[in-house]
Amino acid sequence: MDERDVILNRLKDLAKKRDSGNYCLFSPFLSPDILPDAQGIGNICFSGGYEDAERCVAAFLPDYMSPDDVEWPISIIKVATTDKKCYNHRDYLGSLMSLGIKRQVIGDIIVEKEIAFVFCLESIEEFILNNLTHVAGAVCKTEKVTDFSQLPERKFENIGGTVASERLDCVVALAIKSSRTKAAEFISSGLVMVNYKEACKTTYIMKDGDRFSIRGKGKFIYDGSGGNTKKGRIVIKIRKYI
Repeated sequence: MDERDVILNRLKDLAKKRDSGNYCLFSPFLSPDILPDAQGIGNICFSGGYEDAERCVAAFLPDYMSPDDVEWPISIIKVATTDKKCYNHRDYLGSLMSLGIKRQVIGDIIVEKEIAFVFCLESIEEFILNNLTHVAGAVCKTEKVTDFSQLPERKFENIGGTVASERLDCVVALAIKSSRTKAAEFISSGLVMVNYKEACKTTYIMKDGDRFSIRGKGKFIYDGSGGNTKKGRIVIKIRKYI
């Protein structure tokens, strides 16, 4: 049994406990590749603490609750380095892991210049506030976020163009401004993920809202087609995470 099966079995156990106790239960943060399978469990909803979150907590709802009734056990901690240097996601995550914190209690980490916003389970909030003192060797200060207007907006680069079809290799080629041959090489080498799963086929037809990443090239959202040109090519839109 691989790790994925272990996690799904734990989620099913939570669903059984929810049914027998008739109260709401929560999972730890789940990686985005698990979410599609978890959705099939039933009476379940997800939140990562903000819109468009990748890592999410699952809430197992009893019959009398709706998603609007859920009080999510998610906290947000602002981390600011005193040297004013810009550190990356790996630096912040590595510093948290060095404290002995398990990955499953940490959600997304949004980095904005010299500041990061760490989403975590409420149960670990005080520990992080009291113990996270350095990021990549730099002294840092932490504080709980209560004013959500502090959170930075997601920023994207808009990419538009025309393709022969909505096949994965065509979309990847446009995203990285390269040829379909080069795009196919990325796919066959296992460097392309679609909806957080390794893409195996160049012929996969992209759907509106599909998320894809290309190792070394970035992360993208496919926003679908917007009609055809007179020559029959398809006009598509892509957003690249900045």
